[in-house]
Amino acid sequence: MEPIVTERLLLRPARMEDYPAHRAMELAPDFGLGPTTEHESWHRFQRMAGNWALQGYGMFMAFDRQTQEFLGNVGLSDFRRGIECIDGYPEAAWVFTAAAHGHGFATEGAIAAHGWLDAHVSPRRTVCIISPDNARSLRVADKLGYRSFGEGIHLGDTVVLLERVATGG
Repeated sequence: MEPIVTERLLLRPARMEDYPAHRAMELAPDFGLGPTTEHESWHRFQRMAGNWALQGYGMFMAFDRQTQEFLGNVGLSDFRRGIECIDGYPEAAWVFTAAAHGHGFATEGAIAAHGWLDAHVSPRRTVCIISPDNARSLRVADKLGYRSFGEGIHLGDTVVLLERVATGG
C-alpha cells in the first residue's frame, strides 16, 4: 500500500528493517507496557505485519516526515484481547516514543489511520481500550469521537472501553 502522508508524519506498514527502532521504543524505561522481553517485542512486531496480511488493515509505523525519525505506532487492528464486547471490531491503538509525546503526533496519526480505514474498510464501529489513568490517550480518543461505554479488565488491569460508531449511510 502507498504510505499515508500527513502534515508532519509518514505512516506505512512495518518493514523488517524497522524492527530495531520498534525494539528500542519498547526497551525505553517509560514504555507503557512495562518491561518487555525480546520474544514479546518480536511477537508484537510480527503481529503488526501479520494483521495486514490477514485483515487487510493494521498498525502503521509512524515517522517524522522531515527527519525520517521513527516516532511510534498508530492504527487499528482486531487484537482479540478476550474482551467479548470489543473482539471482532477494529481496535484503535497508538504508542509513541517519549520524545514524540506532547506534540500531537498521536492525534495526527490516529486521524489519518481512521481516515484510511474508513475509506478502505468502512467499519460501522471501532473500539479502543485505555487505562483510566492515561489522560493523554483519553484526550486523543475524545478528539477522534470515541465515547466510553463501560469498563473492562485487560491483563489484570481496569480499562475504559470506548467506541466510535459510524454515522450516515
